[in-house]
Amino acid sequence: MGDAVPEADETYFVNLGSATAGVTVSQAQGTGLIVNDDLFADVSVSNSDGVNWVAPLDTTTYEIVVTNTSTIIDIPAVAIVQTLPALLINVSWTCSGTGGATCPASGTGAVNQTRAMPKNSSLTYLVTATVNAPAGTPPASINTSVTATVQPPVSDTNPGNNTAADNNTLITDIIFRDGFQ
Repeated sequence: MGDAVPEADETYFVNLGSATAGVTVSQAQGTGLIVNDDLFADVSVSNSDGVNWVAPLDTTTYEIVVTNTSTIIDIPAVAIVQTLPALLINVSWTCSGTGGATCPASGTGAVNQTRAMPKNSSLTYLVTATVNAPAGTPPASINTSVTATVQPPVSDTNPGNNTAADNNTLITDIIFRDGFQ
């Protein structure tokens, strides 16, 4: 039965003493391995374009970072899903991995992938989009979110950090664009 705390595989040794009754022992030490069956990891997500407002026809770039913070567990599958509002068009992304995590170099549309995430690894997506707000569009919120869901048989010990949102205000009155009135 598993523990509530993940831990690394454990190697143990059994040393055999003197044999009796005519038994011959050719190897005085045996080795055993207790394989970790505690499939708990923690995936965290961040999502930001570094601004609080955007204007019509602006291009904005979101940086999404998905990290397997476990130092012990490799996660075979993490579903990464980005939600974008209709006001963002011409969406494309690039991706890079660290710690053995891999992803396609680039793609179009919102990020929607399932990726393996080795222990201590991360994936960084740079998602670029154009704000499609024609003249006369009223001010609005442009909200994006990203969720990373660890797939069975692994469980996530802290699902509260698996979603990250970025909220911007669409400013249509260009006179207020620089913040000085």
